[in-house]
Amino acid sequence: MITPVAAITLEYRGPLRTIACVVSLLAEGVSRVMIFDNSDDDGASAGTLRTAFDGDARVRIVGGNRNLGFAAGVNEAIALLRDEGWKGRVLLVNNDAVVEAGALGALGRALDNHPDVAMVYPRIFQGGKFQSLVRYHPATGRLSQGSLQGGMPYASGCCLLLAVAEVKADLFDETFFMYGEDVELSARLRREGRRVMQVLDAVVVHEGSGGSGFNTLFYETHTVAAHVILAWRLAETPARLVLHVSGRLVFLPLRAMLRAMRYRSWIPLRGLVDGVRIGRAALRARAKTPADHAPR
Repeated sequence: MITPVAAITLEYRGPLRTIACVVSLLAEGVSRVMIFDNSDDDGASAGTLRTAFDGDARVRIVGGNRNLGFAAGVNEAIALLRDEGWKGRVLLVNNDAVVEAGALGALGRALDNHPDVAMVYPRIFQGGKFQSLVRYHPATGRLSQGSLQGGMPYASGCCLLLAVAEVKADLFDETFFMYGEDVELSARLRREGRRVMQVLDAVVVHEGSGGSGFNTLFYETHTVAAHVILAWRLAETPARLVLHVSGRLVFLPLRAMLRAMRYRSWIPLRGLVDGVRIGRAALRARAKTPADHAPR
């Protein structure tokens, strides 16, 4: 028996990318595609998408009132799927990614063969090469492809297939606006004793930061904010929190200076200041506010 799969992708002012992504999903046999529009562009992007998929009952376009961010957008889309009565698996995929032929089947078989696995993810082809396994260093926030002492591997939010039990409307921590939520999710699942697995036979071609761009103020600010939030989210003891914060006091300014020199721009330095402020504000706000989404 084949377990049905619905897909969720978030649109952000790149409808042509989203169209290519959705076409690849439908070609793979996805039963339902939920496009959550985060564009906040008076419906322009959503209008293009509705024209492209007019008459295709498999595709639903929602959102559009404002940019909720990645974590909240995905959570809201999952909630809407569950309201429709969806009870199958869910594939999360970035709108600047294209699923290669056979990828969905390979991911599904991996879940079939490993019932203890919470989610699976493919190999990612980006920048003309396959990305190595990425590790996140909790003490500093450093990312590394390959071995890194003390680093934890995580599943990139570029493409994830969730087992049925993980399809919950509070999947992602909404303290994160953009970036870092996939690191936190992988760490949380492992703490709870649930496995995350890469499927080498599945391939997704990813543009990478197709919506936000590299070395933009948005990218720099929210990347720094994610590192700040992760310092708290990955610290299991007060001592670890002190270690994480101390590491970021060194790493984040160094990162900003190196990127400023690389791009010959002040943007990374401004992003450092704004990101620290936004990250701390998000943590304070989340601590005072009950969860927006409860499991349905």
